[in-house]
Amino acid sequence: MSPSARNMAFSAEPVLKFTEADFAAGPDVAVPAQSSGFDPAVPHLFDGLAPRYASKLLGTRFIAMRDGVRLSTDFHVPLGAKLPLPVILVRTPYGKNMAMPTLRAVFPEQGFVLAIQDIRGRGESEGMFVANLGIEREDGYDTVEWLARQSWCNGRIGAWGSSYLGETAARLAAMRHPNHRASIIMFDGSNAAGDYRNGAFLQGGVTMLWGLFNWLRHYVPAISYGPPPWIDREAWFSQSWSKLYPTQPVQLPPLDMMQHLRGLPVVDLMKTSGAPPTEFDAMMRHSHDPSDPYWEAQGFLTERDEFDAPALHVAGLQERGDSAFANVNLFREKSISAMSRDNQYLLLCPTPHSGYMGGSADTAWGPRRLGDTRFPYLKTFVDWFGRWLRDETDKTQDWPKVRYYVAGLNRWRHSDCWPPRSQESLCLYLHGAADTQLRRGCLAPDAPPDGAPSCFRYDPQDPTPSDPPGADLDSMGSGYADFSPLELRPDILIYTGAPLESDLDIVGHVTLDLYVSSSARDTDFAAVLLEVEETGAAINITHGIVRMRFRDGLDKTVWMESGQVYPVQIDMWIASVRIPKGRRLRLHISSSRFPFYDRNLNTGGDNATETESVVAENCIHHSLAHASRLTLPIVPAADG
Repeated sequence: MSPSARNMAFSAEPVLKFTEADFAAGPDVAVPAQSSGFDPAVPHLFDGLAPRYASKLLGTRFIAMRDGVRLSTDFHVPLGAKLPLPVILVRTPYGKNMAMPTLRAVFPEQGFVLAIQDIRGRGESEGMFVANLGIEREDGYDTVEWLARQSWCNGRIGAWGSSYLGETAARLAAMRHPNHRASIIMFDGSNAAGDYRNGAFLQGGVTMLWGLFNWLRHYVPAISYGPPPWIDREAWFSQSWSKLYPTQPVQLPPLDMMQHLRGLPVVDLMKTSGAPPTEFDAMMRHSHDPSDPYWEAQGFLTERDEFDAPALHVAGLQERGDSAFANVNLFREKSISAMSRDNQYLLLCPTPHSGYMGGSADTAWGPRRLGDTRFPYLKTFVDWFGRWLRDETDKTQDWPKVRYYVAGLNRWRHSDCWPPRSQESLCLYLHGAADTQLRRGCLAPDAPPDGAPSCFRYDPQDPTPSDPPGADLDSMGSGYADFSPLELRPDILIYTGAPLESDLDIVGHVTLDLYVSSSARDTDFAAVLLEVEETGAAINITHGIVRMRFRDGLDKTVWMESGQVYPVQIDMWIASVRIPKGRRLRLHISSSRFPFYDRNLNTGGDNATETESVVAENCIHHSLAHASRLTLPIVPAADG
């Protein structure tokens, strides 16, 4: 390269120092009649949100972190608003220039400055990107520190985020910056206080393989393209023509995802897919030891953290591993002030992952009819930040602490805590079939008599599918399908209850306590809870899985001995559903849910790096001494 090319000079835009003139509307600027982000497909989201101001993208500023790395941040501002103003911070790995077109309009039109930042090593920002890196805590804190010093900021900063963006907001909350006044944390996996690691992609020692692989391959490769090192990054991106150069891969090699994920070893799946480098290899290499310091370095939330700001936690009905249910209680219990402790709220929504921009008057989600799922999410966001960033106390004073949608009832209900205080437990015991070859037993409220265990062969080379053929479930576990076609497989045990004598509302955390044995040194046990309709269709409610080597906790590895019976509890996550009178509950038990979860190869070795597997003979025991049972959280049925 010629010296002249290396010495090319780019004139950066002046460093942004906003003044009152920058926020002036000017005589030719009119407040729009409706939001510039209006989406005619979901008009209900904009009810009560007539714009108060016109808005614009004022510019981009590279904000220096404590180690000198600069993060590119866009500022969307209200025009004509009186200074100083509150700020809503959003930190994203997915490219701020394409992020959230609706919120980029709505927040500034309602009088907030919206600051959208490319996180370290992503998009336009400097530094090295590592997915789920703990330095997000310090970078969030340093950004708030910079924002609070600006003359146009009123010193009150909120954080909003969904999915990975929610995890950056949760980490920021744990830093307790005095100017960080409120959060909205949605559809995130930020809690690592229990059996969850890696943003909930590692659950009880089992990796959510499909979701993790899909996310890393398609959305967060390790490298973002930018200018060569002799050109200042801020100067480069201040030029309009820099947008002609994509920072992310524009086309990945085609891939038959389901077939590809069957390959071994798992650790090589990303490499053999033709994708650019990601953190997948490292995550899988460390997955065999959930207590490895690698996971601690991710900086997710634990019981050691403390909090000092109100937060609205938002989750989806079907999202396995969403941290909102744990976080609403963690934030409350570990708050250092009454203001924070008394203002933790939960919203449980009938939406898929990050699906807050949806909802319709008659929603069908696969075979399940959910009714009118429209909800004023955007106004809820605006009212929440109005309360905590502008002292608009009337905005949220009538909010219940917990609002949750009950599928089947197809209505919102509310509570003062999660799980609801009115909850009671219903135990249903697993009874084996008289003919153990049928693989069909029953669920009943009485403990089982003595009887033979129910057994099946689990072959990792022919794993039990996580989804029935043709199902429209996503890689994060959201969606409904008829699971009855899977019941022909010999590696699924089926337990069905009697027809219900009245409506049953299951709301809260579901657990399954099993007594199991195996011919293998280590294996998995997986379960799906289903609602059996009059037609025979079996619609999923929730599910769970456990890796037996971690049955006593993630910090220890314990093996099985052939023929020995072991107790184990499967976290079946949460449910919020009404089962109508006359329908039945059903439980599927197997030893895999592939490719949603990675397979246990049954060898007792490293499932990420090995290529050989062992067929296991696995058994569920149901007798007086080994009474396996399903525990359901029941709340009184509401009218309707």
